[in-house]
Amino acid sequence: MRTWLYISITGLLLLTGCGGMPVGPEQAIPKPGQSTVSSFGGTVDEPAHTSEQADQLTIWSYYDLDEWTREQITNMLPDVHVSYHIVPTLQAVELYKKALTSDEVPDIFLLEAPMLGSFNDSQAFEDLAAAPYNAETLLERYSDAITMPYRRFDGTGLVALPIDTNPIVTYYRQDVMQDAGFPTDPEELAVYMEKPDQWLDIARTLKQRDQWIASWGSYPLLIYQHTASFFDSQLHYLRNNEQVIQAIQLGRILEAEQLALTRSMFDTKQNPIPSGEMVMFQTGYWFRHTLEELAPEQSGNWRITRLPFNAYGWSGSSGVAIAAESKNKAAAWKVAQWLADNHSRYMSELMLPSNSEAASEPNGYFGGQKLEPLIRTLIRQMPTFTPSPLDEKASIIWWQAWTEEKDNVSLTAEEVAGIMEQRVLEGLAPEIQVLQERQTVKRPAE
Repeated sequence: MRTWLYISITGLLLLTGCGGMPVGPEQAIPKPGQSTVSSFGGTVDEPAHTSEQADQLTIWSYYDLDEWTREQITNMLPDVHVSYHIVPTLQAVELYKKALTSDEVPDIFLLEAPMLGSFNDSQAFEDLAAAPYNAETLLERYSDAITMPYRRFDGTGLVALPIDTNPIVTYYRQDVMQDAGFPTDPEELAVYMEKPDQWLDIARTLKQRDQWIASWGSYPLLIYQHTASFFDSQLHYLRNNEQVIQAIQLGRILEAEQLALTRSMFDTKQNPIPSGEMVMFQTGYWFRHTLEELAPEQSGNWRITRLPFNAYGWSGSSGVAIAAESKNKAAAWKVAQWLADNHSRYMSELMLPSNSEAASEPNGYFGGQKLEPLIRTLIRQMPTFTPSPLDEKASIIWWQAWTEEKDNVSLTAEEVAGIMEQRVLEGLAPEIQVLQERQTVKRPAE
């Protein structure tokens, strides 16, 4: 199970208040008794690499693997000394890059899906679609929306394999919504919040009770950030549209009317969830277990539904990659295949048409709500995109432009969106040109 120490990339951005994709515990972690035999029949051939350090394996991750998973890996590799290194989430990309160019390159990296954009145009990781891995068979049961974040940006291979899949969802206090006169049924509330004015009505009403549904004024933009990359496969800019303009307008209202708590739901010292101040928020489906640990006295009051504004996106999905310079690729592949195959097995069961709502187990903490039908529906609605190699830099520029221009009342929301686009395109112009030239060379003629 993920520990409370894990916070998604966007979660940490919420923590800082700047406004800048999974692994639900039972999904990412194979269950006791599951074998390492492929669920597709037979076993997958191990890589035929000569290992210089066949008795050692190093795994780097941005969250802590639980004790049971570590024990299974130890049992899987009885003659291999396995070491683990956990890095802070916000520093993961930088530290991973340094490790990949060091004298002692780690063998396995666990990455949150958005991190992969920083590596999917390089040769830092093994192409798991190529021989001897031939891992495309592990993805046959997945939709493009699930697999695309793990592909190389030019579409020619696999940087990593999914080991967890998490839609971003809305967590809300059903009892609070009822007391305030708002819809309490998950889908009825989601439909109500499709209209921005009605979402704002909830924020305004609950503010009078010192209860909040947004941490920061940037919250609508943070929700949008989960739904799309900055660029498409041809490096065309994607973040100047009606959804972004609407998010800018809403963010300005939140700040002008002081409708945001201005404290993060991830605050470890004065967390607003147990205190009853934060009564609605958006993050990955994986957080449901953390919420139960964080606020056990609120059992039965929480529910889960889809995002406001009819938006869909990922938060906390993660994958496993093998370093190209790994000195023990055979053992690395054994672990990677095990994680990916077990997640594929879980997802196959989740997405089966026969896995109806009637067969789903009620969740006591969430008031008896059956969560699997909702998650199955969300996964089927997810957008399809691959994070670009420029997303990390673009995000810094984009959020800086928002911070600088959001309070400029002489600018319309459309103009602010235009400035944000202009800053990104001007700031990254040389790199965009280089990447476009590479894409032209690599992509086959259509």
